[in-house]
Amino acid sequence: MNDMSQAVFFNALSYAITGTRSYSQKAVSFLEAFFLEKNTAMTPNVNFGQIVRGVGPEHRVGTFTGVLDMRGMIKVSNAILALKAAKSPDWDAQKDAAMKLWLRQYLGWLESSPIAKKTASSAKYVSSRDRGCLRLRAGYTVTMRPSSMPNSLR
Repeated sequence: MNDMSQAVFFNALSYAITGTRSYSQKAVSFLEAFFLEKNTAMTPNVNFGQIVRGVGPEHRVGTFTGVLDMRGMIKVSNAILALKAAKSPDWDAQKDAAMKLWLRQYLGWLESSPIAKKTASSAKYVSSRDRGCLRLRAGYTVTMRPSSMPNSLR
């Protein structure tokens, strides 16, 4: 996730700055492969993230730290914003709608999964998780003014 989000982010920024289409194409190809293509897309959950192998049912699901691996989603959403702002011909309305659907599904999992709730119950991790939720909930943009946000999210 981290390498992919970095690649998408920097290719999108490079396109926005230079207008060189190959950067846009590369960013979109990563997004398609990781989130949109039926045969390669990640499921919108981290049920098996940071799994600890062993005997018993508790060793057949991921751990709460798998949620932390998804922190790159903020870079992904910022990259999409950059592609849209730069009017990339490679990021069209159909891809945007499909990505927003994926994000809504992931956010639903993030708000309801016992694994994600365990992350939220840890004060050490709640701030980055909630910031991510704000970005995902708003469909790539944070619409809350800092003065209206809880102190833990500023």
